[in-house]
Amino acid sequence: MKIDNCLPSPDALDESAYLVARGVRALALPGFPVRANEREAIRILTLLDSHALPGAIQFLIRRHDGPVEYGYAACQWVIDLLSWICSGNVPQAQVDRIFGLLLGYSAQAIRDHEELLTGRLKSEMNATTMEAILGR
Repeated sequence: MKIDNCLPSPDALDESAYLVARGVRALALPGFPVRANEREAIRILTLLDSHALPGAIQFLIRRHDGPVEYGYAACQWVIDLLSWICSGNVPQAQVDRIFGLLLGYSAQAIRDHEELLTGRLKSEMNATTMEAILGR
């Protein structure tokens, strides 16, 4: 399968590298995980490299279930943590929380999201907060 149609646009790559380089977030994932053979993985890394900025380390990590995650990280420990959560050895709830933190979400936002998904938050939230979460 050709991955060219699955890769992010140059603008998405530029923005992702910029957000990491400026310290807005520790991790940026400019596109969806894709199944990539070795040649395609090199193509992804070359593409990432062509949009990289100082302070944004490009990476590609193969998940335990096959697809690769790719993007930019602020430092090596972020890549190490991402490798660990992609290994399949971490409970999914923790994977989601760690992804949220690395992508720049606050602990409160992650808690609110989890509670909204389980229905526990609806009774605690006022209309303004609900509208903000839903993007209205």
